Amino acid sequence: MKITLTKAASQEDKITIQNLGRFYVYEMSRFCGFLPTWEVPSNGLFECIDLSSYCEKPDRHAFLVKVDEELGGFVLINKVGSTPDVDWNIGEFFIVSKFQGKGVGRYVAEQVFNQFPGVWETSQIPENAAAIKFWDRIVSRYSFGQFEKTLKTVPDPKPHPMIILKFTSQGNSNIQSKENMYKVVVDYAPTDADNAVVREGIDAFNEKILGERDKAVSIFLKNDSGKVFGGIQAFLGTESIYIDTLWVEGNLRKQGYGGKLLDAAEQEAIKNGCIFSLLDTWDFQAEEFYLKSGYERISEIKNYWLGHSKIFLRKNLR
Repeated sequence: MKITLTKAASQEDKITIQNLGRFYVYEMSRFCGFLPTWEVPSNGLFECIDLSSYCEKPDRHAFLVKVDEELGGFVLINKVGSTPDVDWNIGEFFIVSKFQGKGVGRYVAEQVFNQFPGVWETSQIPENAAAIKFWDRIVSRYSFGQFEKTLKTVPDPKPHPMIILKFTSQGNSNIQSKENMYKVVVDYAPTDADNAVVREGIDAFNEKILGERDKAVSIFLKNDSGKVFGGIQAFLGTESIYIDTLWVEGNLRKQGYGGKLLDAAEQEAIKNGCIFSLLDTWDFQAEEFYLKSGYERISEIKNYWLGHSKIFLRKNLR
């Protein structure tokens, strides 16, 4: 996949960006649609604010994105920051839906950061969870985690909160510094932030093929005062639920509570469109319980740990 950025300057480029702006506004309406002035137009035709200044003013720049010669979006930058020391700001950033989640946005952002060194800001409305996740990952990767994240109220066009990321680009030297800074570090007390970078990295890679990551869900066995005596921790995918943990307090076992928890998890999976359930257990744990609950053994790894076997089971939910 070949990704290119072309400086937009001609009248044709302005028209192209403005036309793409309709799709940009439509996508943003997912998050801004219930805010004032974001109502669906009565004629059904979304309009974008005039973006031509990005092609005309010397302190602004507009780039058209192409993917294998096909129009893929745009990136517009300006010098309007939340503090006086900001050199560059992502004014508008749009990647066509078909190219989202394929690394195009990351490549485009990094190319622009490299081309324009200095203090940068990106900003997102709190309602746009996907954009927040995207820019957190991009900026953290690009700046080696050296960035500021703040929630500010900006005045234009009307006072509204924005999540702002601020960092410094050294231009193309960022690329060189990456090559010289990589090292393997063994850490027995990693931070949550470091673990999140690795977890989110592999999740983003998997999402390109499998879609959005599994959704975590917990189901608890509690008494009237809210104390937990058992529960299930599971992950809901597009087709299946994975039962990661099932536990019941010792003196409450063999009284049907495990079955009730498992049934509740399976019913929740069915409501979310899952068609089968997966889990694993040790040879000294609860295979017999799962078999009685309708699960079938699909594989076993012998001598998985300290001579014990790991057993994998599956159950069709419909």
